[in-house]
Amino acid sequence: MAKGRIVLSLLTTALVAGPGFGDSPVARERVSASFARLMAQRVDLGLDQQHSFQMRTAHTDQLGQTHARFQQRFQGVPVWGAEAITHVDAEGAALPLTADLRKNIHLSVQPSLTASEALGMAHADLAPKGPYAYAPTTELVIFPVLAEVAAAGHVRRLEDADAMAMTRQATQYLLAYHVHTQLENGADETAHTDYLIDAQTGAILKKWSTLHDAAAVGSGVTQYNGTVSLNTNSVTSGFDL
Repeated sequence: MAKGRIVLSLLTTALVAGPGFGDSPVARERVSASFARLMAQRVDLGLDQQHSFQMRTAHTDQLGQTHARFQQRFQGVPVWGAEAITHVDAEGAALPLTADLRKNIHLSVQPSLTASEALGMAHADLAPKGPYAYAPTTELVIFPVLAEVAAAGHVRRLEDADAMAMTRQATQYLLAYHVHTQLENGADETAHTDYLIDAQTGAILKKWSTLHDAAAVGSGVTQYNGTVSLNTNSVTSGFDL
């Protein structure tokens, strides 16, 4: 019993510390139960005991349903772009899970490079002329390398490929540092640039802009709330939420 109380205490602490969490005791209880169900479902979700979850945000909507977003982690390291969203109805009953998870991860989570070395590589590539607006941040992550793969049962020939027969799957996992930088030195040098840098080799795996140029309002269809308004930001590649 003492062990169970310790686990529950640690879980409660993690949920309370999570960002975007409301003050409702009912919502806290629902998210705590959702977390416990999610952990118990790991085998059914194709994950082993090395995987865990950390709550990122949670909210209760106008229908009284509570939704919580959990980041997938492998040996404590966040898996890039992998998450599960739990849903609980107004009466407290669990609704179907929304999940985009990564399976079959097998790699060491011990980096050869330090966070400072990764930051130095991003700095060398960026070559800023002026100071950073804020201190750059680094986070160790597991980066899935995705590729278009023919779905099972389909001939793997280019002429036979179509949108319905292809799926995006992780073909490799790499340990990487996510580096975020912000330069705001006027028209000549204003940029928010993110990097994914291989934590073993120092290679730049990905580089993109996260500078928000203009706000806009769009709409989208959700699983439980129907069509809703969405605040978006214009970026060089389109709109992000």
